[in-house]
Amino acid sequence: MPFGSLTNLKELDIRWNKLDSDSLVGMEKLKSLEKMNLSSCGLTKLPFSLDSLTNLKELDISQNALDSDSLVGMEKLTSLEKMNLSSCGLTKLPFSFGSLTNLKELDIRWNKLDSDSLVGMEKLKSLEKMNLSFCDLTKLPFRSVPA
Repeated sequence: MPFGSLTNLKELDIRWNKLDSDSLVGMEKLKSLEKMNLSSCGLTKLPFSLDSLTNLKELDISQNALDSDSLVGMEKLTSLEKMNLSSCGLTKLPFSFGSLTNLKELDIRWNKLDSDSLVGMEKLKSLEKMNLSFCDLTKLPFRSVPA
């Protein structure tokens, strides 16, 4: 049975497999999916169909060799509440991440980020927890607000 016919599937954990974005074609049929773990799969880009999973609340794509260009389209995942992008080799985050207004937890540790690459994060008004450890930051993007 192809995975695409599992239209009621809510959680999918396929971490630690040897996948590429072509092997994930058809994923857009999993409309009920709320939680997905694709960590440590050897991905270098994400499938275009990922952005059609509008019910997705939790996404773990940690420990894949991704760059900010491969994250384009993720701003369509407006239901996303928790995302793990740790150890992906990221040097910046897409400015469009600011549209993930329901995001409560963001783990971006073990990436090569600087404070300039975090511009746009101030739009994440629902964010409650963010892990920036081991990112080689030399300053934080705090700006004084006029009184």
